[in-house]
Amino acid sequence: MSKATRRGWAGTSLLGILLVMAIACEDSAVVAPSDGSITVTLNPTSVTVDPNAPANAVKSSDVRAILLDKDGRPVENAVVYFSSTGGRLVQPGSNPPVELDSANTDSQGIARVTLLVTGTDPDEVDVTALSGALTDTATLSKGVVGEQRPPTASFTIEPCGTPCVGAVGDIVTFKSTSTDPNEGDVLTYRWNIDSTVNGEDIVDRVTQSTRFSDSYQVAQDLVVKLEVSDDPNAFTSPGTVVWDDETSKSYKICANHAPVADAQATVGTSRSVPVSGSGSSDQDGDPLQFAWQCGNGTTASGENAVCTYLTAGTFTITLTVTDAPSGCPSRSATDTTVVTVP
Repeated sequence: MSKATRRGWAGTSLLGILLVMAIACEDSAVVAPSDGSITVTLNPTSVTVDPNAPANAVKSSDVRAILLDKDGRPVENAVVYFSSTGGRLVQPGSNPPVELDSANTDSQGIARVTLLVTGTDPDEVDVTALSGALTDTATLSKGVVGEQRPPTASFTIEPCGTPCVGAVGDIVTFKSTSTDPNEGDVLTYRWNIDSTVNGEDIVDRVTQSTRFSDSYQVAQDLVVKLEVSDDPNAFTSPGTVVWDDETSKSYKICANHAPVADAQATVGTSRSVPVSGSGSSDQDGDPLQFAWQCGNGTTASGENAVCTYLTAGTFTITLTVTDAPSGCPSRSATDTTVVTVP
């Protein structure tokens, strides 16, 4: 028979004991003899919990109540009620654990439950068995090695560049680089992304994957926040857990277009050839920078420049035009022209 967990029988009133005896009489054909004995044993009697190792974070102890009559003979099929001042009392061998606070004695007069304790339970947990007017208590000692340490939230955004921004239409990848000092913990991540275009929480997702990707079709500013938790319930019930750490970054999606390069050269009788990029343009109106490769290993700069040659011949002149947008990565374009120097 299973009823609500009872804890701390030391202060039980006589009325409470009589009520339990009455329930036992109703539900079982055998009543513990008042002149018999009940003995509680724990195996083990002490445990050590390591909260930093999830596989060892819950420790168990086998609880046995031995019920004998006045002649020392086992009392079979009597109900024994169990309570504890900490931990959980569960059915032996159940997975997942099934709560249990009573059991019937077997042919050896033994009733069994299992006590589970974690690092948050008291250092000493009393387990009490009650059957009829008979009661006994045993104590489990619990030690803790190490202290549960929370994870640290961190992440990267790719592409980044200088400054750390992305472009309209490109794939942007958000990757958690969070760390956790506890071996074996499974981390859960909650991403929130606010946008100057679409408002708050255009992305609000809870995942155990370390990364996800997205793309943006218009220019906008993003505020990216990552929260991280090592609570095993964080993935299935994110609203009920405390997130251990969080961090955020600003990220800009730019709509910068590449400029158009136009290289022109004027060849006369001189071996000094004027070059011009004045026909170049940028639809965003960004300032432009001009870099020339004269085709003979020499370079020049500026919208209008001069390439100088020491020998006659045919040379390919290359112009690279680079824009300089505010707060966004620059983009470049090239154009070539061929000159014959007399």
